[in-house]
Amino acid sequence: MDEGSGTTLVDSSSPANNGTTVGSPTWVTPGKVGSYTLSLSGSGQYATVADASCLNPSNAITLAAWIKPTKSAVATQYIIKKAHVTGGTSGYELSLASSGLVFFRINNIG
Repeated sequence: MDEGSGTTLVDSSSPANNGTTVGSPTWVTPGKVGSYTLSLSGSGQYATVADASCLNPSNAITLAAWIKPTKSAVATQYIIKKAHVTGGTSGYELSLASSGLVFFRINNIG
C-alpha cells in the first residue's frame, strides 16, 4: 500500500480491484511491503472491494496477507472473505481463529 492517506486502496494488478477503507483505519509507516500499512482497531474498521467475476475462482486460488494481531480475538476475525448469500452462505475465507490459528475455508461454492 503506497497511498498513505485517504480511503482508496489501489490494486496494481490487471483486474484493478481497488478497495475502500471503512471506519477510518490509521495509516502507519513503514509497511511490511510497500510504504504504508493499515492499522485496524478490530471494531468497525475494514477494507472492502466491489464484487467482480475474477473473485469467483473455478480453479486454483492464492490468498496472501501480512497480519500482526495485537490482542487475542474473542471470535473469528476475517482476514480475507468473499461471501455470497443466496439461500445460504457460499464463498471462501482466510481467517484468524480465537485460538490464534490461521485457517482457510471454502463454503458451498457452486
